Amino acid sequence: MPLTSEKLHLRNAINDLQFDFHQAGLKSDLPLRVNELFQNSGKMFRPALCFIFAKIFGLTIKEVSSYAKAVEMTHTASLIHDDVIDEAHERRKYPTINSQKPNALAVLSGDFLLASVIAELASKGELEIITDLTWAIKSLADGEWLQFHLKETHNSTLAQLKEVSLRKTSSLMIWSCVTPAKLSGQSQEVIKHCDEFGQKIGLIFQMLDDVNDFNPDSGKPFAQDLETGLINFVSYYILEDHPQLKEELLKYSNRSPFPWQKELQMGIERVIDETKRIENELNQHLNLILAHSKLSQIEQEGVKKLLDELIQKLRKTFTKNLTSKPA
Repeated sequence: MPLTSEKLHLRNAINDLQFDFHQAGLKSDLPLRVNELFQNSGKMFRPALCFIFAKIFGLTIKEVSSYAKAVEMTHTASLIHDDVIDEAHERRKYPTINSQKPNALAVLSGDFLLASVIAELASKGELEIITDLTWAIKSLADGEWLQFHLKETHNSTLAQLKEVSLRKTSSLMIWSCVTPAKLSGQSQEVIKHCDEFGQKIGLIFQMLDDVNDFNPDSGKPFAQDLETGLINFVSYYILEDHPQLKEELLKYSNRSPFPWQKELQMGIERVIDETKRIENELNQHLNLILAHSKLSQIEQEGVKKLLDELIQKLRKTFTKNLTSKPA
């Protein structure tokens, strides 16, 4: 099927992003190791949001490329730090830095990326945008801290799960949506809708990622959250209906078959239903945002279709083969 002009435009913008960290003035091979991370890049979801919102507000690819690049670098730095915290050995089916190097060196590579982000954005001279990103990074750390507490207590309320999601997952998505709005001089009302759009798309992303935690073909350990003591959205809904399973669930090891397939399927269905409800709210915010754009009706429909395809691709990626049992 031929690509639409909007989709081709977005794909080219993402493919043209250059992640090349030079060694000028540096003595170690750290920049080379960081370069390798971007050879196995993931979904580039956050840069995609940045480019889509740039189109909505009449900005060119060139005007936002540095910001799209910065958000992916920040996201990658957070993943490096997450892998150290979680003692993860694999991401996207590739070995993590901390599985090949001491934790200290892995942390340094994340720090190097964050410093590179600051340098990249400082050259643009947009102090408010840099300040916003620092708040997003603080929010990431705050969310990780909150989540660690939930792991220690082996307990999570729905409100707590959403708060962690807002801070850990939505923060950079909010920045990706709000930054083009601010760069193009939008009103506080429009910026608020962009913020709420980022919040909700981040929540959908996290909920589907929690579904993916129970996907045997995800490329990561089955039910990894349970093994670390974390109740995620899926296991929360399982326990809401079957609280007597809590002690057994938290003892589960992926080295054994998952014995609660029926309960798991019901938990997954409840999470997916909730994401669809949130998607309706997402579309309401998008309509309010597009009402302030200068795009033609045809262009607006193209943007709506592109964002819908982005979400449906997430659904497909995170929910495939869910009826299979873990090996």
